[in-house]
Amino acid sequence: MDRTLQSLGCVRVVDEKKGIVESVISSGDIARDDAIILVEGWELDTYQANPVILWCHDDRSLPIARTIDLQKGKDELTARAQFDMEDPEAARIFGKIKRGFINAASVRWLPLETETRKIDERDVLVFVRQELLEWSFVSVPADAKALVMRSIPGSTLGEPVNARTFRPLGDVLDEAERLLAARRR
Repeated sequence: MDRTLQSLGCVRVVDEKKGIVESVISSGDIARDDAIILVEGWELDTYQANPVILWCHDDRSLPIARTIDLQKGKDELTARAQFDMEDPEAARIFGKIKRGFINAASVRWLPLETETRKIDERDVLVFVRQELLEWSFVSVPADAKALVMRSIPGSTLGEPVNARTFRPLGDVLDEAERLLAARRR
């Protein structure tokens, strides 16, 4: 039975051994602040020269991770983060992500071109072109789809998944423990 989360047909995983997490960091949907950041408008070259990841956009603190892969898809901007596991604060935050207590990401950008569009009878600010400055792991994202993606053990990266059968990570792990316990009896 498939118990993974759908993100446009692709599974992302948390690699505990390497301290690596893959996340959607911007989805191109209307965010909670009534703005849209168009995925095709991301300018990434400057960011890739200094690919820092922060906790809650706190640029007065040291980075907790770095981006090792950044991909612009049709409907989402995804990033693979590698945590500094020698830094106690970074390792602590990674542990919370690994255990499912932190699940979201957020971007900070420099607007280069904007426009206003009428969507569902309301004016929506649309960022047409923007430079990525940094992205962060956060407790609550403005973009509700900017999430760490998870899969059950044994899933393959890129495996098709079914959102209707998704359950929170804790439920999946509890069920896996029950099944393993039943096999041992």
